[in-house]
Amino acid sequence: MIVKGRKENMAAAGDNKAWVFCRLSEEEYREFREKNYPNSDFLNTVEAMNLKESNGWRVEYFGVKDDGDIIAATPICSIPVMKVYRYYYASRGFLMDMDNRELLTFLTKNLKDTLAKQKGLYMVVDPYIFLVERDENGNIVEGGYDNSRYIDNFCSLGYEYYGSPTDYSTAAYVNWQFVLDLEGKSKDELWKAFDQSNRTYINKTKNQGIEIRELAEDEYHIFTDMENRTAERRGFAARESDFYKKLKAAYGDKMSVLLAYIDLDQYDAKLKEEVDSLEKELESINQVLQENPESKKSLGRQKEADKQLVACKKRLNESKELRERYGRVLNISSSIFLNFDVEVIYLFSANEGDLRQFAAPYAIQWYTIQKALDEGKKRYNFYGISGNFSKDADDYGVFEYKRAFRGRVEQYIGDFILPLRGMYKVYRFLKRK
Repeated sequence: MIVKGRKENMAAAGDNKAWVFCRLSEEEYREFREKNYPNSDFLNTVEAMNLKESNGWRVEYFGVKDDGDIIAATPICSIPVMKVYRYYYASRGFLMDMDNRELLTFLTKNLKDTLAKQKGLYMVVDPYIFLVERDENGNIVEGGYDNSRYIDNFCSLGYEYYGSPTDYSTAAYVNWQFVLDLEGKSKDELWKAFDQSNRTYINKTKNQGIEIRELAEDEYHIFTDMENRTAERRGFAARESDFYKKLKAAYGDKMSVLLAYIDLDQYDAKLKEEVDSLEKELESINQVLQENPESKKSLGRQKEADKQLVACKKRLNESKELRERYGRVLNISSSIFLNFDVEVIYLFSANEGDLRQFAAPYAIQWYTIQKALDEGKKRYNFYGISGNFSKDADDYGVFEYKRAFRGRVEQYIGDFILPLRGMYKVYRFLKRK
């Protein structure tokens, strides 16, 4: 969907004010963002821009000052397009009062003039604005917030609106995500709100003795090797290991890679304890049945204990096979997180397909959710979903997995494109061919 709107006269904006459009230093931008917009998106952080630079993008910071004070700011990164022009991207921009149309007009006009002089062809903006309030199933909440007015604000200034597509292919970044609110909640409240199946899986990981630890940077190959096997199994292209090195270099200690694993020595010892305990319980039950062979209660207990004993011995045999294949330690699941002042973002994950029975991803999620709560985070961001909530959607299983933690869907307002010169029409025509 492309929406165009009437163009307002941008030239007069700010004429009667002491506004100054200017370049900002990285430090000026960082300080402004952290002081005034700490709840904003991680994609407009300096760290995100450092990652862009490491991937060959040129990064600049622009802003508007009023009597020396910054009142609007945005990062702008760019890469060449059509050999002689540049594509500009204001990542989750702009940081400003979006209801101040005069300021938006002033910033837009000056960005357009400046970037056009720098051979700009077009600029994409995907503001940190959520369109309409949605519940955990993706349904619009009656009486909830509605920010659709901002669409007209942008379109009136010559932006073309491309909406929030329900796939991952056409947007600069995800337009839909799943978020769990942590503010004002206790661990017990969160736990009780989880889907029953999630509580069962998490308890299972505890009983199996799954441990969580953070990988050192020289251990990241554990994640990448696991991802390569995941990609081969599911038929998608894995990222190069260099991608994660750049990610770590950009985000530093804000990035962590967690590993869920089982030490089979401890696992086997626990299973053997269970076997011994069940055998003793059966011996006691059998003594009671010798005296009262018709006792329904004892017969029921005997049947259940027999069932558990068979299951324990089966797991011991499976453990022996797993030890022969993987060694003493089973690395089962790994996930990458970004940790900012307000939220933790669940970015990537990889799992050993042959070890799905251990349900290790649930252990990682619950571990990280609790840690985020202890650190006073307001949000736990499960991050991207497609926005297609049909059971036939390719990522429906991913959506179900995240939804079972009982958060809510967030829909970004989407992408706006500002043509910077007439050649953009030719470019768009060629792209369609």
